[in-house]
Amino acid sequence: MAEKKSTYNERHNRYTQEYIHKKYDQIVLRLPKEGKDGVITRDIIIEVARKSGESVNSYIIEAVKKRIETDNLHSS
Repeated sequence: MAEKKSTYNERHNRYTQEYIHKKYDQIVLRLPKEGKDGVITRDIIIEVARKSGESVNSYIIEAVKKRIETDNLHSS
């Protein structure tokens, strides 16, 4: 019996991708695979985000917000 393709999933995925493209910007982070002393890796970020009960995205956004506030760099 041939496997039936789900058009709903394809349509839903296409809609989701279009929505994300219209509503969000992306920033790519390039992190070293192996960390030396003081170097932040992907695994470290995932671990601390999970321990904080946040998604990686939320964790990074909050970290950036705190840094901006601390450095007083954002002009309203």
